[in-house]
Amino acid sequence: IKLQVTMRFSQEVKWADEDVQIGVLQDLADNAGIALGRALDLVGIHKINPLTGQVSGQVPAGIIDTTQSVTIANGKYDEAVEAAAGLVIGAGYTPNGIAMDPTLSFGISTMRDTTGRKIYPELGFGQNVANFMGMNAAVSDTVSAKNEIAVPSNLEGIVGQFEAFRWGVQRSIGAHLIEYGDPDGLGDLQRMNQLALRAEVVYGIGILADEAFVLINK
Repeated sequence: IKLQVTMRFSQEVKWADEDVQIGVLQDLADNAGIALGRALDLVGIHKINPLTGQVSGQVPAGIIDTTQSVTIANGKYDEAVEAAAGLVIGAGYTPNGIAMDPTLSFGISTMRDTTGRKIYPELGFGQNVANFMGMNAAVSDTVSAKNEIAVPSNLEGIVGQFEAFRWGVQRSIGAHLIEYGDPDGLGDLQRMNQLALRAEVVYGIGILADEAFVLINK
């Protein structure tokens, strides 16, 4: 899958000295890398075009294709995670990772016992969780894709053997400056006194086994 990100900035940057120009361009390139990494998750999980939020016919498979899922019931977030891990094990795989939307990690972190005490006080508010129930954990709203997806998803978490998700950079195309034209449909650069920086990458993505993953839905 080929993905690209285009960022516009003021033409006045060209008036600055060389050190400032290099700093601005490096900052933009770094942020382009972050955007392309996020796009990888959106494609690999949801099969969507990050620009439109629609499922892309160019993406043949994604984690969302697994038929195994559990639903969070009565605020029992940890029980849903446990049930998901059980399904992964039942399918013959090892649940060694969990990807959580912030709503799931926050829900787990604020669970309380019958006396009102937090069950998982070590999780804070669930924003920097690195491990949960012995599984590697990562928290990101790319799990639900709530900021990009056109049709809202009920997905709040994924439990699985994440070695079954493979990806690699097939070709990285260095960021390059665009001074003329309308590279992103937002208007002519010269007319708007702007420049654009574009970065592109070609990812190879493979889902080795759908049954190695279980979706946690709200």
